[in-house]
Amino acid sequence: MIVFIQKFNNKCFLILCIGIFNHALAQHSSGTNKLQLEERRSKLNAEIELLNKQVQQIKKNKKHSLSEIVALNIKIEKRNALIQTISQDINQLNADMDKNRAEEQRLTMHYKNIKSLYIQSVLRAQKDNYKFHFFLFLLNAESFQQALYRYKYIQQLALIRHNQGEELKRTKLQLNKTIAVIHTQLNEKARLKSSEEHEKSKLNVEKNDKQMAVTELQRKEKAVKKELEQKRKTAIRLQSEIKRLIEREMAKRQKTQEKSESPAVLKSKTKQAPQREIFDAQEQALSKEFISNKGILPWPVERGVVCESYGTHEHPAIKGFMMTNNGIELCVLEGTKARAIFSGEVTSIAASPSGGSLVIIRHGEYLSVYCNLDQITVSVGQYIKPKQVLGNILFSSHENRYAMNFQIWKSQKTLNPEDWLRRNM
Repeated sequence: MIVFIQKFNNKCFLILCIGIFNHALAQHSSGTNKLQLEERRSKLNAEIELLNKQVQQIKKNKKHSLSEIVALNIKIEKRNALIQTISQDINQLNADMDKNRAEEQRLTMHYKNIKSLYIQSVLRAQKDNYKFHFFLFLLNAESFQQALYRYKYIQQLALIRHNQGEELKRTKLQLNKTIAVIHTQLNEKARLKSSEEHEKSKLNVEKNDKQMAVTELQRKEKAVKKELEQKRKTAIRLQSEIKRLIEREMAKRQKTQEKSESPAVLKSKTKQAPQREIFDAQEQALSKEFISNKGILPWPVERGVVCESYGTHEHPAIKGFMMTNNGIELCVLEGTKARAIFSGEVTSIAASPSGGSLVIIRHGEYLSVYCNLDQITVSVGQYIKPKQVLGNILFSSHENRYAMNFQIWKSQKTLNPEDWLRRNM
């Protein structure tokens, strides 16, 4: 009988431990998801705050502009993403609360069961003590061996009652903790719901602001299209200038290489098909290192938002008007500095057709291009380190914002910079 009670007691304790372990594992998993959602929410809030400042900056001239619509459009996208993130957070919280409520029910049932066993054990002990005295029970033994068994029997009963009491305390403590967590989650859910409604209200205001700006610009559609056409022509000139600078640098490289070769080798090369760009071992190693950093390269600004993405896309205000960007447009605040994304050599610094200066840095086969800069802090031929400051980002009176066009090239081909930069700025 004693062995059975002890085994049953040990089994209850084991079930409690397994339950607590599984619950803790679930909490850890949900905690990781919650942390990711919180990080995303924090990032979106920071981007929206930056966009708010940019819109205020744009509105200083007291007229609606394409840049304002672009900024509002991005802000609406970020706000929608933020609302979605809060909604996911609420869903995650609901799932955690369901698990905690199930855990609360399990612990409540377990607490009732072990409490019942503990009461029965205490009542049995009181009944036994009433029937006979501890010392009389030992003295009435027929032999010393029997007295020893009886002593161990009494010790086992006392130990079982003690273990049951301790388990009762542990279960009650775990139950109280679970209830406290549920209360905290209920408060957190109420806070998130309030935040969600607040963000939805802001979203409606931003949509109205955008509609007002779009309506005003649509009244001046001819002038706007003319402005956009001018921007497209400027972009084409910018690409031509970048391409020309790259070709000039490669031609200079080719001449330097030819000077170092013997006439016989040079003659044999002229009879062959045109060769690809040739890079020395150090540049090839830099190319491999650049490739190995794809997706984790630092951003060319410390803080900013992508206000125009790579490739061809429709203008947010003028339907049917397609825009092409061979890089990404980074909108920033006044005083923001451009910085290098990777180690390399400055190969060109020239006037940019879009305004200000442009800087080209070679990273082996790859090149990074930074446009619309002022107060350049580097020089041609200088070896640059990652995140080294290149210059200040200018205010574009045409665009009515502080922005930098950033591009990545491989030979004569442009690449999507967002594929190369790390996810978070």
